[in-house]
Amino acid sequence: MLKNLPLARPLLGPQEERAVCEVLRTRWLVQGPRVAAFEESVRRFAGVKHAVALSSCTSALYLCLRAAGIGPEDDVIVPAFTFVATANSVVHAGAEPVFSDIDLATFNLSPNALAQTLERCYQRRGRRLRNRSTGRTLRLLLVVHQFGLAAEMDALRRIARRFDVKILEDAACALGTRSGGRHVGRTGIAGCLSFHPRKSITTGEGGMVLTDDRSLAEQVRMLRDHGAALSDHERHSKGVMSLPDYPLSGFNSRMTDLQGAIGVEQMKRLPELLRRRARLARRYQELLKGMGGLVAPAQRPPSHTWQSFVVRFPEGRDRCERVARVLRDQGIATRPGTHAVPWLKAFDERAAKDRPFCPNSLEAERTSMALPLFAEMSFGDVDRVCRALRGALS
Repeated sequence: MLKNLPLARPLLGPQEERAVCEVLRTRWLVQGPRVAAFEESVRRFAGVKHAVALSSCTSALYLCLRAAGIGPEDDVIVPAFTFVATANSVVHAGAEPVFSDIDLATFNLSPNALAQTLERCYQRRGRRLRNRSTGRTLRLLLVVHQFGLAAEMDALRRIARRFDVKILEDAACALGTRSGGRHVGRTGIAGCLSFHPRKSITTGEGGMVLTDDRSLAEQVRMLRDHGAALSDHERHSKGVMSLPDYPLSGFNSRMTDLQGAIGVEQMKRLPELLRRRARLARRYQELLKGMGGLVAPAQRPPSHTWQSFVVRFPEGRDRCERVARVLRDQGIATRPGTHAVPWLKAFDERAAKDRPFCPNSLEAERTSMALPLFAEMSFGDVDRVCRALRGALS
């Protein structure tokens, strides 16, 4: 057992070290053959037609919004309880985030709250929904699969179809999560993954777009590389000595081949990493069953990959903070689940109108706690956390 239990710890070994050294010896460091191999590995695993690697999941979300034509005249509905990057990507695309509340049991966007948001904020004009206050068009619903649990995609898809609204899936935490027998990210125009060290696999930083839409994939590939029609690797492979054309004005959101090499090795580990996380989550659920003052997370296997194990303390923030201090003193790291974004300073003015209608999101931020969960943990580590919780609550 570990003396000090961190919240998360990526599993890296000699395979990743060798892969990085091989890239260093080739001297091809930026978006080359290793990135292409990583993309293909994820594409096959997820069962999608296209996978496009990027520098982060935030870049993936932003470039998908750009490729979908989202801009200053548009609204995008965003869950009010999510990592700030979800909303930031909308702002940077020039659109306006409209926040909708979550289901406290799942931490995911509530279809009922979404229906109320649509009724409160929008009126129908032709096939489109227009914001009653600003006149902007609702073009897209940004769905988050929070902590690795699949959102209620059937219900959300029905609402989106009724109002001719596209869906983009923030699947940052959800590599391996399936919904309706398919990997998440295939209900809407695309799904966006993260490879941050707290995720199931890591490349340090990094992200990927999953999509069955060839046109969108091609646009994202160009946008990530300054708008170039050909990547450097493609250009060198073809023996073309001239500079590529630039049909789009793009960005530098490329993944390095160092990251791609790590990703290839991490994908080999993924099935076992997911099995370990599921076993640890089941152990948590068994030991926390019936523990007063604590609500364990919802279980929906196989639609949960347990990127985080997030509990709630319904008595409120004071109880949550007292428990966190007790665990900290015993060498056990914790943190709040994530943000209630409309209450963050960066969104003070633009989100004020949405706050009264997102009580569950504020409650989730104030009462949630992520417990340690990573592949190298043992059942003994889980037992230790649960003993500390029981003592803190008693």
